[in-house]
Amino acid sequence: MAYQTQMNTIGGKTIMLDPDTMQIKNLAAILNFATKTADYTCTVNDSGTIFNVTGAKALVTFTLPTPEAANDGVFYGFVSTAATGLAVACADKIVYDNSIVTDSLTAETTDHIIGAALFAVSNGALWLVFAAKNGSAVFTAAAA
Repeated sequence: MAYQTQMNTIGGKTIMLDPDTMQIKNLAAILNFATKTADYTCTVNDSGTIFNVTGAKALVTFTLPTPEAANDGVFYGFVSTAATGLAVACADKIVYDNSIVTDSLTAETTDHIIGAALFAVSNGALWLVFAAKNGSAVFTAAAA
């Protein structure tokens, strides 16, 4: 009896399952972009989105889902593209600057807000947040 196999490719890469983790390997990430001018609650379906605040008239706060709901590997990017700035929030679940009880991070150095950016990745228990500072941009952490 002859068996036939099918090789699927995405972007020219062969997609395959890692035998140890049973996760897909060799799948290129596709980033989405979204503009928000008012507070927004991120969803798991938003994973892979880079949010900006172009046109916002006031600070925009992005609320992250709990990392347990988001699961391991869900990620978002946030870029301040307006002088009003941005904040990222999730009660007691943000790891940043030697603290795991941070509730939120806010870009608020007036002359360095534009270009300030955060990248948040869930490990299933916490949000690991990385700052991409624009010159002297400062992110202020608020704890519980």
